[in-house]
Amino acid sequence: MTFATADASCFANIVAASPEALGLAMLRADPHGWRLDRAAQLAAVSDALADGAATARDLRERFAVLTPQEIARELQVPIETTDDDPMIGSIWRFAEYRPRPPRIMLYNRGNRPARA
Repeated sequence: MTFATADASCFANIVAASPEALGLAMLRADPHGWRLDRAAQLAAVSDALADGAATARDLRERFAVLTPQEIARELQVPIETTDDDPMIGSIWRFAEYRPRPPRIMLYNRGNRPARA
């Protein structure tokens, strides 16, 4: 299996997974999150998804006509790209927010299967 085939296979599995399943996988890969009992993991994932949805709604209301790139520019958060490996353990990264200095990092190899 080539790297590109492995990337496509990982990507297909991730796309097929529910947000809850992805959140639980992230907790299992986390150095501390895996120690939580199942109920605490489910609650943490549920809370994180609710927070993300609320933030998305707030940003859509605040910047209704802007694209995500324009919103980042308005908030003075640069968007950068990297060719770094999108995989960390069992986690496939499309993008991540880096707080210091504030920026959004897009993973070229992580997003490539979505553009294909």
